Amino acid sequence: MSLVGSLADLSLGDILQILSLSQKSGVLALETTGCAGRIVFVEGMVRGAMVKDGPRDLRGVLVAGGFVSDDDWRAAAAHAAERGCEVRSALGELGVLEAERIESLCRQAVESAVMTMFRWPEGDFSFDVCSELGPEDPELLSRDGLNPQYLVMESARVGDEGGADDEAENARYDDMPADEMFGVTSDDTSGPGADAVDVLARTGVEALLDPVVPTEVEGELQEPARALIVIDRDLVALEWVKAAARGDYEPIHVFQQTDPAMTRIRQYLLRGEPPVVLIETGTPVDRLGGFVDACDFVARLKAQSPRIVVLWLGEEGSPPISRMGAADGVVTRPDKSRLRIIRGSEDEAGPAADFARELRGGVSGAARDEQNRPPAGGGIAPAVLHRLRDATKALSEASSRGEVLPLVVGFAAGIFGRVAMFLVRDGSVVGVAQSGLERCGGPDDAELRDLAYACDASPWLTRVLDRGKAIRGAPDNDGDRDFAGLLGDRLPAQAYLAPLESTGRVIAVLYADNLPGAAPVGDTSVLEVVLQHAGLALDRAALERALRENEAPGA
Repeated sequence: MSLVGSLADLSLGDILQILSLSQKSGVLALETTGCAGRIVFVEGMVRGAMVKDGPRDLRGVLVAGGFVSDDDWRAAAAHAAERGCEVRSALGELGVLEAERIESLCRQAVESAVMTMFRWPEGDFSFDVCSELGPEDPELLSRDGLNPQYLVMESARVGDEGGADDEAENARYDDMPADEMFGVTSDDTSGPGADAVDVLARTGVEALLDPVVPTEVEGELQEPARALIVIDRDLVALEWVKAAARGDYEPIHVFQQTDPAMTRIRQYLLRGEPPVVLIETGTPVDRLGGFVDACDFVARLKAQSPRIVVLWLGEEGSPPISRMGAADGVVTRPDKSRLRIIRGSEDEAGPAADFARELRGGVSGAARDEQNRPPAGGGIAPAVLHRLRDATKALSEASSRGEVLPLVVGFAAGIFGRVAMFLVRDGSVVGVAQSGLERCGGPDDAELRDLAYACDASPWLTRVLDRGKAIRGAPDNDGDRDFAGLLGDRLPAQAYLAPLESTGRVIAVLYADNLPGAAPVGDTSVLEVVLQHAGLALDRAALERALRENEAPGA
């Protein structure tokens, strides 16, 4: 592998990322006006680095830095020659400087040299694969090496701490309309804006952050305020999405390419503030950065931080997304021709409100999935156990069907994007309660109560009633598609239906799916526990009612 180019085209952060991911060994040489530097890689780790006029070996660090005297160095060198060991080992054996302290100083010197090279805005670079160092290469090597991603993060941190002016400049860009930012009119995608100017300095970082579970207040997930990053090739679409989402997310950053978007995402990760990312499904990616396609780009984002919410940005009328990959769901904007017609007109408000509602649903659905995700070692997530305990306690105190069914719907809504409860009556199911159906154009509570559907018209309903067990599956026949169509304007990739039994028969059916996202049905074991408790609560309520009737005067 040989890599040659200009720092104006490929930043040092991007170079380090490529070499780290490919786990290459060799020397990266950089040259800029008045200075030069070299970085030694061993299996993707940075083992050594030097810049012109800086220390190139251990003596240059220890003696020139005043950590070891000339006499002690000479004595250690003689001892090392006598024992056939390294000078750093001899310094420890002679009690001059501990090995841990020497390694720490080596790492600091290597890191300092790399940080110096990060400050070079222009220059040339070349990387040559090799297993042995030449006379011009640094002799100062860290034993364990430094992770390139750590170095990239440090360079970004140092830049952030000293970059108040840069932050003000970035804030100025955040409020720019797309035509001003990219230097073209909104209806022109053939000029320089077609490649989208990168308005940020490239830093390149892959921060691994532990997931944080959102808190629950009065039954609703309370997500921390997040920035929104939108990636779409079409400038008009960028403008429209930014306007539609304003108010729910602040700030909002728009990009036509993944490369500058990744820069901004990395800056948020460094601050511990994972953003929400919308990426158009056909977005081209930077293959030099190691990405295969947009799906690979999304997978890399989710691997960097489980807390990032990534949603595909689809277009109305386009074929369904064939590969969800690691994305958390899908939101749909109007197609490009329609955007150009409705933009700025009275007809824009409705689609914009629908899009904003769908976006909120997609983000809250991802937060719900995060909350319900079991810990790394397995088991049930603590937040789910907490809700299960509260639900079973409430069910033990419920005394009527009117209390039981809303509790079940509320618990299921903490697991699924959309939920509906149906009573079984005279061979049909009749709607009684719902949560989230309106996210995809479904009925509200009043409209659901007017909805009835013959059980034998849907194989889903037939199987649940015949078997008395929960099922999950896609609407792959006319009956199930017809039933799902009554609940919204799109079909789920997978739905979940479960029976609620009382007095030895199925009296209700719970329906759930993850629209507007496309996440599959996950573990439903705790929901089925709640359904069993609900059935027992209904049995108890029926028994108590029968006892009261038998004890009534004249009974």
